[in-house]
Amino acid sequence: MTKARNTTMLSTHRALILGAALVAASGAEGCGTDTCAAGDDACILAHLRIYDQGGNPVTLTPVPASAIKPGTRTGTGSSSSSGGSGGGSTSSSASSSSGASDVPTVTGWPSSTTFSDSSYLEVTLAFTDPCGERPGGCFGVHHPGKFPGSWMTTGPVYDAATTGNWPLQVGFDYTTTADDTFELDFVAWSSCGGPDADAIAALVNGSSVAIGAQVDVTVTVDVPVASSGSGGGCISPTVTDTLRSGCCTTTCPAACADSNGNAWYEVGTTVYGPCPAGTNACLQSAASSAVAACGPGG
Repeated sequence: MTKARNTTMLSTHRALILGAALVAASGAEGCGTDTCAAGDDACILAHLRIYDQGGNPVTLTPVPASAIKPGTRTGTGSSSSSGGSGGGSTSSSASSSSGASDVPTVTGWPSSTTFSDSSYLEVTLAFTDPCGERPGGCFGVHHPGKFPGSWMTTGPVYDAATTGNWPLQVGFDYTTTADDTFELDFVAWSSCGGPDADAIAALVNGSSVAIGAQVDVTVTVDVPVASSGSGGGCISPTVTDTLRSGCCTTTCPAACADSNGNAWYEVGTTVYGPCPAGTNACLQSAASSAVAACGPGG
């Protein structure tokens, strides 16, 4: 996966196969086969996947909806001096609501995006944080007329900086049989109890945390049209018909992986790769060549 960049979504074909490559690179065998019905918020959220800019999975921890109180600052904690030096601090008293200067702010999310099967969205979030951390991110999912019933969160990273950039990749590892549209909810937050604090426990307990505003991204999930082997020049991706065992997509190019984390693509009688797990430059090169080989009809 290439280095993340501001508000960028990969093209559908390339995103599809790179998404499959991310699954392979993270040690999974083949592609995700769990199915979520359109409208199933809980299932969709459970299959949310976050990666850092190097393609490494980021841990997501469930947190109750009651812990997510956008625009609030609770408890008493330290705020690092501006510029990220960490040389000074001020106290913040308990409060039910706060201004932007008292809670993390994040920009860089698109207003909407489209996923196709295993596609991934790459963004770089610019943030400010009063507690000297790269904020954590709470993620929720809701369909029209609903509210997020539960949330998943990444943890903040204490670095004594009050501004910075957070490159990440976002995707969903499930299959569906129907197109769907929902809101991906995001709330930035930080723990103000210092580097030794249990940040997620502080969020759940409401002690010394700063919680930013909620941002919603409208997500459209398109069901990819299966390839029958014609038009794009791909042979049917089955164990017997592919060149190497492990192909798991029916689009051109076929995206493939094995139990050792090696990933490659196939177009007709040509194999692009294989790439050992973690070799993102190899995956990007193989993906680009395979997409070009499929042509516009792939």
